[in-house]
Order: sequence, then C-alpha cells, then structure tokens
Amino acid sequence: MKNAELTLREFALLVADEDATVGCVADLKRRHVERYRQWLERLAARGGPLHRHTVRDRLSKLRGFFRRLDEWDAEDRPSRQLVFDSDFPIADEPLPRFLDDAAAAKLLAAARQDPDPFARLAIEILARTGMRRSEMLGLTIDAVVQIGSAYWLRVPVGKMHTDCYVPLHPQLKTLLDDWLLHRPEDLRSNLLFTDHGRPVNASRIEAAVRLAAERAGLGRVTPHQLRHTLATQAINRGMSLPGGDRRSARSLVVVHDACLRADRRSDGGG
Repeated sequence: MKNAELTLREFALLVADEDATVGCVADLKRRHVERYRQWLERLAARGGPLHRHTVRDRLSKLRGFFRRLDEWDAEDRPSRQLVFDSDFPIADEPLPRFLDDAAAAKLLAAARQDPDPFARLAIEILARTGMRRSEMLGLTIDAVVQIGSAYWLRVPVGKMHTDCYVPLHPQLKTLLDDWLLHRPEDLRSNLLFTDHGRPVNASRIEAAVRLAAERAGLGRVTPHQLRHTLATQAINRGMSLPGGDRRSARSLVVVHDACLRADRRSDGGG
C-alpha cells in the first residue's frame, strides 16, 4: 500500500509541476505516463539509477490504479488506457539453477542405484552430455560413432539446426552398449529409446530425475538443471563458452562440435 501511495503521489506531483492544464484524472494523457517513465529511468537513487524492477513496480502500480478506476466505472478517469506493456523495462532473467559438484555427485550415485535401466541411462546421458530431453529421445540406434580411438554421441538436429557430436564418457558408453544389447530385435523403430515399440514419453525422464533427486536428498531437480550443471562445471574447469553465454549448456555442443572438426582435420578425415 505504501508503494502504491508513493507512486501515485510522485506521479501527481510531476504532472502538477509540469502541466498546469491537468485539473483531474480525466485530463491525463498518454504523454504524462511517458514523461513519468522517462523521469523514473533517470531518477537518481542512492547515487545510481533506479533498478529496472523498481521502475516496473512503479508503472505497475500506476496501471493498476487506472484499471481500478475502469472497474469501478468512475466518472473521473482517463478516456483510454494510458500504461502499455511496452512501457515496462525487460526484467532480468534469473541465472539458471545448477547443482554444485557435491549435489551432482549425489544425484548420479542415487541414479546408479535405480532398478530401472532407462532411469540410470537417462540421468547419466543428461548429466554427461548436457543435451535436452527432446534431443535425447530423438537419438537413434546408430547414434554412437567411433572417430579415431574415441567414441562420440551424435546429437540429432535441434535448435542448433545441425547434427552435433558429443564425446562419450566411458561409463556412459558402457551403459549405452548394455541398453542396445538388451534391445528387442524385432522393433521397427530406429529410435534408441522405446517402450513396447512406442517412443518414450518425456515425462518418464522427469520422473527418473525427480525420484533420483529425492533419494539423494536434494529436493526438486529438473532435467534442464543438469544441462546448466554441466555448463557450470565446464566453466569452473576453465572452458570458455562461445559468445560469452555462461547461462546455457547449449554452447557446450558447439564446443564439442568444434573439437570434433579439429579431430577430423588432424586425422586427415576432412
């Protein structure tokens, strides 16, 4: 309530100081809101400009006031809405949550105790490669490729608009080999992950991560957090992500793809 009162008071004082033609709320025009927004953006607070969240809050209070007048069908109100969505500064995107090394290790340890082989493999893939759920579920039975003496996982076309290759951790390679070994031979689908002949649903990955997190005592963990966890681990170990994108693990795929191309050139394969 105090914030709303402060907003309305400073808005009214600004309008009264700069436009003597305004005698009531109905006289307010769009230009008055634009002027108030400019004033907020330039206002000094403790030696610096107001934070964009504060500016958003003040404009939100002002818009709320005008909307209440409309709802109450007040006689003294502007003839149209004066505060638009475009007036609001873009909010800062919170940094994606990630697991620290200790929590990540607990999650993997809990996953390895899961009796469901799919759950064990799914969490290992997400944690070791940083791929998305949709990319994992789009893997085909020929996704594991050998280049030189190393094994790589070919990630299907996604947001990168090109197939990329991710180096395979030995433990993950073993799990994939075991999964393929027990895969029914009469399946018509070439997808790596199927359930009774049908593609595995993404909710099964969500459930696997959730249960492993609960067993590890970590609370709620999502598959996407494993992606950011891998990116954070890479940064902490000195890897430089392209374009300064330190909030998304998708850049890791670009790094791995570049490494693969360099490997091929050194081997004379292109």
